[in-house]
Amino acid sequence: MSTAEESKRAALFCRVEGTLSRVPTLLAPAWCAANAQRLRQRALRLGQIVASLPFALGGDSDVYDLGRRLGWAALRGLSQDRIRAMAHSYAEQIIEPRLNAEALAHLQEVRRRVSHVVLISDSISEVMQSVAERVKADALLCNCLEYREGKATGRLLDPVIRRAVSGKRLRQYAAENNIDLAASFAVASGSQDSLMLDLMGHASVIHPDRKLRHLAKQSDWSVL
Repeated sequence: MSTAEESKRAALFCRVEGTLSRVPTLLAPAWCAANAQRLRQRALRLGQIVASLPFALGGDSDVYDLGRRLGWAALRGLSQDRIRAMAHSYAEQIIEPRLNAEALAHLQEVRRRVSHVVLISDSISEVMQSVAERVKADALLCNCLEYREGKATGRLLDPVIRRAVSGKRLRQYAAENNIDLAASFAVASGSQDSLMLDLMGHASVIHPDRKLRHLAKQSDWSVL
């Protein structure tokens, strides 16, 4: 075995949505829209969120991703400082009090065996940073809003984290951070993350949906 292979480390990859938190992703831009400083702005931004819901509630991943993009577009024109402040309040008041106790306990148990914990989310970094600090995660794989002259354009920067994170993105992250996926752990609750679970040497599912429960049984993944 080469020195490079020997120095690789194990990591834990954990999906936030459905696993750590049951709070819908689009509640975050809705919260920010509802806290826009001007009443007219609130109405317009909330209207855009409502228009995105039929897409975001669709079962198809591509349709879901379109709905999410439309939802974040409602923040166009808000300052970066304003979004950061609102996102922090949202995470502190809405997400953190509702974190899944079983998932948190599992993370703490696995953390004793790894040196690097990564949270994966299709929400934005301004929201997820507070959650990462709360659960003592080392890194985030999440979306980032595009800003120009200090204001949000309403677009997400590439590479966009979709409802299902790609195997290419995970392998790239592992290569850049010297992580051995075969020795690493993954935890999720939705079938859209089956590829991530399959890439890791150790996979666990928490309160899985019906399809993922079936896949877990076939693949001999731990079910919590």
